[in-house]
Amino acid sequence: MDNENSTSSIRRQNQIAFRKVLTDSQTTFRWLSLALEPLVTDDREIIDTFLAVAKTHPKLIFQIIVADDHLLHFKRHRLIGLMQRLSSSFEVRRYHSPDNCPLTTAFAMSDSSAYVRPIATQWHCELVTEPAQLKSLETQFLEHWHMAERFNPFQRLNL
Repeated sequence: MDNENSTSSIRRQNQIAFRKVLTDSQTTFRWLSLALEPLVTDDREIIDTFLAVAKTHPKLIFQIIVADDHLLHFKRHRLIGLMQRLSSSFEVRRYHSPDNCPLTTAFAMSDSSAYVRPIATQWHCELVTEPAQLKSLETQFLEHWHMAERFNPFQRLNL
């Protein structure tokens, strides 16, 4: 029972950090993810936060890179429905590494904060607010963004 409570507590800490970064977003929310972080983000509160932020900042663009896009095809994540409804606000690309290096760190970032989580640790995230670290993450994201494969996960739905 303690292990279950501990896991629940750590999951909640990750959700709080992720939500903080999401609510800090005003122009661009950038997210490099293995598979949309379902253990953290497939949650009604997180989805409601995405919607609230999109409504508050109608010009905000959500740039998402996913390494494993199977959730997009099978619509198993709550975010997929919102992405379909607000498809003009979401730009989704498929992770590509020219040297086939696997994704080792997932992160989401706004202009003033970032949620960073090494893939291997599964749960242990860090909330980054230091400008130099944010600049480094932004550079890393943009490098991945330019290499990522463009695709429209909503193309079959004509959205």
